[in-house]
Amino acid sequence: MSNDSEISVEIFENPTKIIQFLPLGTRLPVEKRLENYILHDLKLYDARSIICFKSNTTELKPVGHVLVFNLDKDTLYFGFFGVVQDQQSSISILIRELVKYAKEYGFKRIEGPINIPTIIYGWGFLNEGGDTTPFIGKPINPPIYQKIFIKNNFRVKAVQISREGPISDLQLDNFRGVNLENYEIYQPKTWDEVRSLKYIFLRLFAINMPSNSVLTPEPEKLFDKYLEFLKEFGDLFLLIFVRYKPNDEIVGAIIDFPNIFYNKVYNKYNGIVNFALAINREHRKGHVSLLLGKQMIKNALKNGVSFMSSTYEERNIATDQLTKNYLNHEIRRKHLILEYNM
Repeated sequence: MSNDSEISVEIFENPTKIIQFLPLGTRLPVEKRLENYILHDLKLYDARSIICFKSNTTELKPVGHVLVFNLDKDTLYFGFFGVVQDQQSSISILIRELVKYAKEYGFKRIEGPINIPTIIYGWGFLNEGGDTTPFIGKPINPPIYQKIFIKNNFRVKAVQISREGPISDLQLDNFRGVNLENYEIYQPKTWDEVRSLKYIFLRLFAINMPSNSVLTPEPEKLFDKYLEFLKEFGDLFLLIFVRYKPNDEIVGAIIDFPNIFYNKVYNKYNGIVNFALAINREHRKGHVSLLLGKQMIKNALKNGVSFMSSTYEERNIATDQLTKNYLNHEIRRKHLILEYNM
């Protein structure tokens, strides 16, 4: 991918064809066992792949890939952005093709990377010096990518923090005394019970998650598939609710996902990721988040989990204080979400 004259560009719309090229745009494994979830999101978002091929050889070879999709006429989302050998010139060419596509279709802005399904492949470019151990929802890339994007007039829209570390019985001591009189933990006992809570769950997160923390487009359309994923690879203990006893209302919830990329040979993190936490505004002053955090640790230890990652937007003070002061976890990764305005 030396210069523009050697490059041909093709756009693919067939999801089964697209999935063959996704490994170009991620260092997380694109595995057969995950194809069900990947294909679901590719179809749901009507995603397309922009692929650059090197054309001065007898055989066309893909050397750059970016996935694009949109929900309206204003914003073009991109993800799975990557080039062979991370060459600077190649990155610049692919960025140019991305912007060209957006302008041709009349979009007003570009946002990403958003790597669907985000519960598996995450969002953002990894910051320089960030942990590169494979972990669910944590993209891996050298920092040259965001540097060249910024040189091409992209700017940082949001920063996602990942505080991570081991979990143990000792951390439960930090929650000593956290037993709020008017609140109780509620754990569904069956998957059907979870499904019956679908609209309560969606409303809880829709109302209480700040807009800059909701990076997956139209997450309400993904509930059933996310639940299927959790049932296949996780367990019920990863879903925790809290009820306000005076009126029996569910006022808070936390959802975790297992690190499906854990492997005893090459991956030291037998862990879970705290994907989202939401608490009704009028109940936030009562330290309900600590009640959820305490139960989360108890559940994890009971089920043999030894490591935890918490992902949140950097301005989310409640989650930051919980993971920093009560779990004693350190920031091991940051992911940058970029945007470009036409």
